Amino acid sequence: MTRILTPGAYGRDWPERGRSHLGEAALMLAILWPAGPPPAIHGSAVDQVNLSRGSQASRESRHFWHLRHIRHEQHEQHLRRLRRLRTGRAALIAGTALAVVAAGTALAADQDAGGARTRFKPTGSTVRKR
Repeated sequence: MTRILTPGAYGRDWPERGRSHLGEAALMLAILWPAGPPPAIHGSAVDQVNLSRGSQASRESRHFWHLRHIRHEQHEQHLRRLRRLRTGRAALIAGTALAVVAAGTALAADQDAGGARTRFKPTGSTVRKR
């Protein structure tokens, strides 16, 4: 079916061009593919695990783990505090922006209703009575 429909859309030499592009892509993949041994062979990781209970080394290890855990908990608490501050700051900015927009809308509506109004009536002969 594709051999019938595609020559009109892609031209008569579309299979050759497709194979050519596929060959170019395969060549680029071969060039970029790592030729050396897998990364696991290059290095190794060593970790000492003490399985005896009650030894001095085991207690020190648990103590250091506990200290790391405490530092992690303090860091998490600090991050929670920062998130709350960011949320509060965003709410304050949004509230201020809303107040500015509301004040601007009120001023524009007041001026559209007949000009700027004042609280104090001017004195003199320019006062019109309504």
